[in-house]
Amino acid sequence: MAAPMDVREGFSYYTGVSPALTSYQVSIEQRRVFVVLNGVANSASHDPWELLYRDSTFTASRAPMLRSLIDSIEGPSANPFLDYESWIERFDLTPEMAGRDQDPDGDGAPSGVEFLLGLDPTRADVREGFAIERSPGGHSVLSYREARNRTGSILAVEISTASGIWSPFEPDPAAVTSEALEDYERISVDLSRLNLDPTAMFRFVSRAAPPQSPAAVAE
Repeated sequence: MAAPMDVREGFSYYTGVSPALTSYQVSIEQRRVFVVLNGVANSASHDPWELLYRDSTFTASRAPMLRSLIDSIEGPSANPFLDYESWIERFDLTPEMAGRDQDPDGDGAPSGVEFLLGLDPTRADVREGFAIERSPGGHSVLSYREARNRTGSILAVEISTASGIWSPFEPDPAAVTSEALEDYERISVDLSRLNLDPTAMFRFVSRAAPPQSPAAVAE
């Protein structure tokens, strides 16, 4: 099975000026599709690379609508931190499906966790957020990501064995590496360096962030 294609490949991006819009089509893997993505980092109105428009064709009559759509993308937010309520509003979910414990896309991860992993609660994309992979050296590696600039809650990793009791996963720092990417940090834990029960399982949960001290708030 071919690896999923990054939809950003093959497109040009424009900063500060709308491109000349004419009757146009873009071919991707023998399929034709026209898309508009948000390419503004830390946009106050949209997520990074959020898909704003997608259709198999584009005609010049749609140019005014698309220009208006592009103009609606706001620049970087004055407040770089994003809380859950502001994030979930972007996905047009019903109040019943917008809670932190809901799973509108049915991928097994509640929206409160997807918020912290930087995922889309309307798309079954949980495997992009965390997985147990095999390293080139043959080691088992727990790999997950943490979205930048989230506030109000924190991501917690828990471990359990056949007993079914969950406890905080606190690996030896020597087994942990991290990679800073544009929108999130990629965390990798070399499980082969830890003395783990073969039946160990992992889960990711959303916890309320500890309150800041008055001194930290003042800063």
